[in-house]
Amino acid sequence: MARRRAVQLALVGGVLLLLAHASAGTSLLQLGDRLARAFLPAEVAPVASLAFLVLFVIASLGGLGVIFGAVAWRKGWMRTGHLFVMLGAGTGLLGLLLLLVVSVASGSVGNFLLWLLGPAGLGVALCILARREAG
Repeated sequence: MARRRAVQLALVGGVLLLLAHASAGTSLLQLGDRLARAFLPAEVAPVASLAFLVLFVIASLGGLGVIFGAVAWRKGWMRTGHLFVMLGAGTGLLGLLLLLVVSVASGSVGNFLLWLLGPAGLGVALCILARREAG
């Protein structure tokens, strides 16, 4: 019963994230590549960059990644579902935190509240609840 509820929450959350266009930007991919090349040995850096690229592709799907996670949960693939939901919702959560910083810095917290109460904020909240329900 809990898995079924998690699937439902993730599906609704994923659709809301899709409606809000919440996804990761390419600057995050570039940052990961630079960090891998700066801090890892030369023979390991390309492999780490490739792994980061795969994770970035999943994260850049945003709500679609969350929906893929819900389908994985439905099929019983719990770890895969957790990964997809975490990455898909994580981009929305990262956007929330960045908007909070920008809103506080500019003194316009109203934009943050609109985002929080809009489809993206509700989608992230539902995805967090879904991950909690799925265990």
